[in-house]
Amino acid sequence: MQRAEKGGSFTVDVALNYYSQWLVNSCGVYPPEVWNNVWSRNGNPVFRYYHNMNYMLPRFFAGLAKSGSDKVLF
Repeated sequence: MQRAEKGGSFTVDVALNYYSQWLVNSCGVYPPEVWNNVWSRNGNPVFRYYHNMNYMLPRFFAGLAKSGSDKVLF
């Protein structure tokens, strides 16, 4: 609103864990059997906080290609 009224540039710092927590509290989670099935079908990939996009994206797209998913929206 300040930008619309006064102009300028503003930085917004948002912690996604607040959104994630809200989403879990609002919608719930899949049962463990579903998660185990998804992880096992995709080779049980491990992603860590220190992995950057150069590490994660090729593995993500390889998983999509392996699953036969051709309907990815960006």
